[in-house]
Amino acid sequence: MVRAQDGRNISFPAWNLRQFVTTDGIHGDFCLTVDENHRLVSIERRTS
Repeated sequence: MVRAQDGRNISFPAWNLRQFVTTDGIHGDFCLTVDENHRLVSIERRTS
């Protein structure tokens, strides 16, 4: 479960974040894309 910038909680399978896991955990801002059925299509780390 993650928290969106607007405060909503979003739930999706943890394996979707596997590529972003480090020894310190998962940190940063991400952009989630979902389809018309609210299923996760992609996740990308946002760069600043």
